[in-house]
Amino acid sequence: MSRLSTICKYPVQIAARNTTIVEAARKMREAHAGALVVVEKPSRSPKPVGIVTDRDIVVAIVALDLDPDIFLLDDLLNRPLVTAKGDMSCREGLALMNAKGIRRLPVVNKAGGLIGIVALDDLIAEMARDLKQVADVIEREITKELELRPARIRARKAHVAKSRYA
Repeated sequence: MSRLSTICKYPVQIAARNTTIVEAARKMREAHAGALVVVEKPSRSPKPVGIVTDRDIVVAIVALDLDPDIFLLDDLLNRPLVTAKGDMSCREGLALMNAKGIRRLPVVNKAGGLIGIVALDDLIAEMARDLKQVADVIEREITKELELRPARIRARKAHVAKSRYA
């Protein structure tokens, strides 16, 4: 199975802590993204401090009829951010997501800089590719077996026939 660094999506949609909810929602809409990784300050190798999803905005702000112009992304960061190192296997990433109950996993380098993001959908697609390879091996093995079997059977029948009449 692949490493997270090979399947993570980049560039990642990021925003600073002091971004308003309205600005964040607009950015998500423009990028067709369901989440923003919140960073201390945007830079070339930003350090993630949180993640805010479109669902977070709906549940925490819109559903409570709060003014999205006065709330910041920082106001929605209510739990520690879970990240994964790029050299982690996809299986380990999936186990981490399962243990923490999350669907998106920011991927960081050794220095903690953001290098990408992996969603549960990305891991499902990767596992489907692996299963396709397994299915291909089985199909190829069956094809080879069927190609070889008639020749072996004919040779065995001929040998048996010769031994009966010899």
